[in-house]
Amino acid sequence: MKKSLLPVLVGLLFLLGCEQAKNNNEKVPTAIVSLSPDYNNYNSKDSINDSLAVKKEALIKEDSSSPQLFLSKEEDMLADPFILNYLNGKIKKYDVTDKRREQSLQQKQTTINYFESGHKKLSQGEYIESIELFTKEIEKNPHNADAYYARGLAYFELGDYEAAVDNFQKVSELSPSRYDAYVKKGNAEFKLADFDEATKDYNKSNALKPNLEAYMNLAEIKFKHSNYAGAIKDYSEVIDKKLLNSFEVYYKRGLVRNEFGRYKEALEDLNKAIDLYSAYPSSYYQKGLAESRMDRNEEAIRDFTKAIDLNNGDDKESYIHRGISYKHIKNYKKALADFTTVIEQHPQYQDAYLNRAEIYVLTGDFLAGITDLDKILETNPASREAYYNRGRFYLEEGSLSKAYEDFRKVIELSPNDAEAFYYKGICESEMKDTERACVSFEKSFQLGFADAEDMMKDNCDK
Repeated sequence: MKKSLLPVLVGLLFLLGCEQAKNNNEKVPTAIVSLSPDYNNYNSKDSINDSLAVKKEALIKEDSSSPQLFLSKEEDMLADPFILNYLNGKIKKYDVTDKRREQSLQQKQTTINYFESGHKKLSQGEYIESIELFTKEIEKNPHNADAYYARGLAYFELGDYEAAVDNFQKVSELSPSRYDAYVKKGNAEFKLADFDEATKDYNKSNALKPNLEAYMNLAEIKFKHSNYAGAIKDYSEVIDKKLLNSFEVYYKRGLVRNEFGRYKEALEDLNKAIDLYSAYPSSYYQKGLAESRMDRNEEAIRDFTKAIDLNNGDDKESYIHRGISYKHIKNYKKALADFTTVIEQHPQYQDAYLNRAEIYVLTGDFLAGITDLDKILETNPASREAYYNRGRFYLEEGSLSKAYEDFRKVIELSPNDAEAFYYKGICESEMKDTERACVSFEKSFQLGFADAEDMMKDNCDK
């Protein structure tokens, strides 16, 4: 039976090749087939060593994205996977004499080498070299979306964000369903401060596939533009869609809720962040802010202290806010110590001088408070806060003319400062210049400072 089957298979192979060529309007594919001289003396017991074999120098799959050259020895036709694939229609044709196919293969292999070499350079941080290689790849294969994508990554790392945008845009044109191209294009636009375009691309990316990077960066843009509700919504999408179960997303949502005035919800997020990762100092700092704003100063002090410890004692913001919490519970000694620590560590940090000056005044040391404010004005003569606070201190100690000049300076720096007009009016009233005082009180009231209305009623005819 085997003796009669083999010629049939040979004929079938030839007929299938002819039929495919007819359908595709191509030359009949050929194979080099050899029959052994002793075919007529075929012994069915020697089935493993069938004399019918196909000698293949090359079998090329036309539809392969990475074509390879397949070489084989003489094999049993029925056991040969390439012949079986041909019979099943998985290999369209083969022709070992077609030199053009060999040339095409070599060209594709060269292109693949450029691409792979470019990726190697990219992974090693050799961005300029990788761009050169990806460019050669694109010259060989201008429709290779992966090459444009990789070249865009290299340009991004070099800080050439405009070139990165162009490359990721090309990826989107060649492969519109690639969500990652929109994300990376959005990242480059973010760097260029083109937030409108970045938002559009992040939204396109999420429409194709909801993804972590797009949601997180959308939230950053919204937070940057004080769209706190929008930022909270995007962080919530990350959590609800289970795109990230990390302290980071809870921390960031807690931070935004803090800015939005939702302190209770902020604490819930920050406690969750700490549960997931307890060694991140900023989680305790933000938690302390929420607690201090809720007038839970003892708890705030505890969390600011934890942040300071995790930062090995160098955390100026936590020291400042712990000092403020100490001030609120009237522990002026510890407040003064915290502000002094910051000044010793960061002598140019103005907030420390402002806060320490206030403590000095609260404890009756006006001269020390004014001295701290003078230090600020030596390096920053345009500090509204320094002039305003010094004016208040001068007013407290009865130095009316000095206080008046400081409030006048505040108004010069900030023409719509309602409080400065109010205190300027106080100085003018104390100096018996009622007409000017009334003008100052009226201006302060117009700018929205309600206390000015009472001064107008008490001192002015209006």
